[in-house]
Amino acid sequence: NPTADNIYIERTNNDAMEVSLFDMVGKQVSQTKSTSQKTEMDMNGLSEGVYFVRIKTGNGMFTKKILVYR
Repeated sequence: NPTADNIYIERTNNDAMEVSLFDMVGKQVSQTKSTSQKTEMDMNGLSEGVYFVRIKTGNGMFTKKILVYR
């Protein structure tokens, strides 16, 4: 899961999803809503470190850790 530029999130159903990105202290640094099958999030403007991606759909919500490196 380490990335230097973009992350991609693919849906497995037809539910719309909301993708939010948080830094280590819980500050939301990005958010997008999508109905497309594949969503791209640009990580280029972020500092190196650990972030959390929260994905909400009609089926629930889950969070994944992402490492950004340069």
